[in-house]
Amino acid sequence: MQNALFIPPCYKGNDRMDSFTPEEIAILVEKSLRGTLTEKEQDLLNLWLQQKAERQLTGDIKVENEEALKDRLLKRIKSDAGISDRSARQNTQTRTAKILFRSAAAVIFLVLVGGASYLFLTKQNNKPNNTSSFNQEDFPPGNNGAMLTLASGKTIIIDSTTNGRIAAQGNQSIVKKAGKLFYKNERKSKQLNQQANNTISTPRGKTFKVILSDGTKVWLNAASSITYPITFTGNSRNVELRGEAYFEVAHNSQKTFKVKTQGTIIEDLGTAFNVKAYNDEADLKVTLVEGAIKVDKTPLKPGQQAIVKSDKLRIVQANVDQAIAWKNGVFIFKGSNIKDVMKQISRWYDIDVKYKGKIPDLRFGGGITRNCNLSEVLSILKQSNIHFKLENRTVTVME
Repeated sequence: MQNALFIPPCYKGNDRMDSFTPEEIAILVEKSLRGTLTEKEQDLLNLWLQQKAERQLTGDIKVENEEALKDRLLKRIKSDAGISDRSARQNTQTRTAKILFRSAAAVIFLVLVGGASYLFLTKQNNKPNNTSSFNQEDFPPGNNGAMLTLASGKTIIIDSTTNGRIAAQGNQSIVKKAGKLFYKNERKSKQLNQQANNTISTPRGKTFKVILSDGTKVWLNAASSITYPITFTGNSRNVELRGEAYFEVAHNSQKTFKVKTQGTIIEDLGTAFNVKAYNDEADLKVTLVEGAIKVDKTPLKPGQQAIVKSDKLRIVQANVDQAIAWKNGVFIFKGSNIKDVMKQISRWYDIDVKYKGKIPDLRFGGGITRNCNLSEVLSILKQSNIHFKLENRTVTVME
C-alpha cells in the first residue's frame, strides 16, 4: 500500500486581503473549524487562502518528524501573516498562535498520512499527465439546489423559484430566502392535516439547507433526501433521511427529535450531528459534534462516531472536521482509497465512474475545496500515478 498526498489551491477571487490582521484571519479560521462561517466570511477566508497559496505559503517541504514540520510551517504562516519575530516569540503559546497552526493543519490541509515523510504539492507542481485524456470536457463543481415534494404530490424545483413564499400548507407557509427554505407559521391559513409530510431531495451536484417548522436546521449533502411533517405534533419529532445530512436540532425537552435511516434510529433533544447513510456505502456513520444523542439506544459523547454495519454498532473516536467537511465546502480524506474518493467526486460533480485494469492500493490524505472544476481535481489525483479518461460524463480510472 502506498500513501498519496495532495493539496490543490483552487480558490477564486481578485480582491486583496493584505489589510487583514492575523487576529482577524485567526477568527475566520476558528469559525471555519467550528462550522459557523457565514457565506461572506467563507468567501473572505477562501480568498485569503488563495492568496497565501499563490505566495507558496507551504512550498515543497521535507522534514524528519512532525514537530519539526509544525515549527517550520508555523514560522512560515506567522511570517506570511505579518507577525513579527518578537510577537511570534511572545505569542507561541497564545490562542492566536494555536489557531494559526490549526489553520495550516486543517484549513490549508497539512497532510499527514502514515509513515514519517511529508509532501506538499503546490499549484506549480500540478502539471498535466500525458497519459490521461480530458477531450476538452470539464464540469464545474456542484451548487445550491433541491426539489421539494409537497404532501399533495406536487413538486417544486427550488433553485428555479424566486425568493419569497413558494407554497402554503395548513398553517405553514414555505418561504425561500438566501438560498434556503424555512417554514413560517400562519395562523390564519386554511387548516390541513399537519401530519402530512414534505420531502426535500438533492440530486447529485447539489446541496441544500432547510429550517423545519420547529426551528431545526438541516443541511443536505448531494444525492440525499429528508422527509418530515409539515408541523411536528405529539411527543416526538420524526424525520426520515436518505444519504447524508448535518443537523442542528432545536432544543425541546418535551419532544425528542428522531432521525430514521436504514433501520437505524438516532434520538436527540437538541444538538449538532452528522449522519452519513448512502446506499452505496458499506457503513452508516453518525458523528456527534456537540450535545448528546443515542444511536439505536446507545449514547454518544461529543467527538464520537457510531458506525453501523450489518446491524452491528461500534463507537469510535471521530475526526469531526473530516465528517462535516462537506458542509464547510471541503473534501477531506484520511486514509481513503481511490474508490472512496471517487464516490464523493461522483456525487458532487454528477458524473459516473468506471474502473479499468488493476488499480493501485493507494491511501489519500489531505483535502481539496469543493469549488474546483472536475479537471482540476483529477489533475491533482494524477500526481499519484493514477490515470483518468473523462468522456460523456463518465470518468474511467485506469492503472
